[in-house]
Amino acid sequence: EQCTDDSAVNVQTVMNDISARCCGQTTKKKKKRCLTAANRAVKKTRRSLGSSVVKQVVAGIKDLRKPLCGTTDVQSTCDDTGVSTLGEAVSEISASCCSKKFRNSRKSCLSRQRRFVRKARKYIGSDFYRSIRKETRTLAKAPSCGAGGKKSNCDVTRGSFDGSGNWLHKPVSDSTHSIVNLLPSSDSASSCRYENKVGKVIRDAYMSGRTNGHRQTWRPQGGGSCGSFPDNMIFSCQIGSKRVCYKISDPCNRHD
Repeated sequence: EQCTDDSAVNVQTVMNDISARCCGQTTKKKKKRCLTAANRAVKKTRRSLGSSVVKQVVAGIKDLRKPLCGTTDVQSTCDDTGVSTLGEAVSEISASCCSKKFRNSRKSCLSRQRRFVRKARKYIGSDFYRSIRKETRTLAKAPSCGAGGKKSNCDVTRGSFDGSGNWLHKPVSDSTHSIVNLLPSSDSASSCRYENKVGKVIRDAYMSGRTNGHRQTWRPQGGGSCGSFPDNMIFSCQIGSKRVCYKISDPCNRHD
């Protein structure tokens, strides 16, 4: 029954479609290019279709390459190894995305998996993609997934523009020419780091001393021009028992 289910992905059906689509091209170059594109698109769906199904399709594409558009030996199966149902795909995506610590990470993961399935829809079926799109959007709104999780690593988020003499982000240091950050003079951080907007550490920071009003001065380990850092990054410091954060919307602009 699964083999004829439009909401399931069957290895043989996928291979038949790839074979017809690619081997029907008019030149060897176009055939090879088509098979390469199919291989790349299907590989990225392994966290939704499951590694077993994807491995079988990738193996089938390899058989089609040598000899070029020779008969694939992937056989149609209706057992668990040759079919990925919608329910199984949603479970795979949920396990991969909904276990992430941060809300933004969960939503980004769901969006990424949906995008991968969309790009492979010509091989695995538009109906399957539409079903995945619907289910991942539902997961994005669910408290157990996209609407849950911590908002960030930060215990305290301070304003990035707090006036002269307080926190400072300078895009070009006078001495090292990398970015530099100064904390208010009343703060003593034990460590600082630069994170992207979903909390992933980009680079650790080191303190070079106290300058400009006896403020702790922090610089990225190994240096780094402002253009090498992403927009909306976070400058995050451990101050006592609290993780204190400042959002830097544009690393190449001064925040004071």
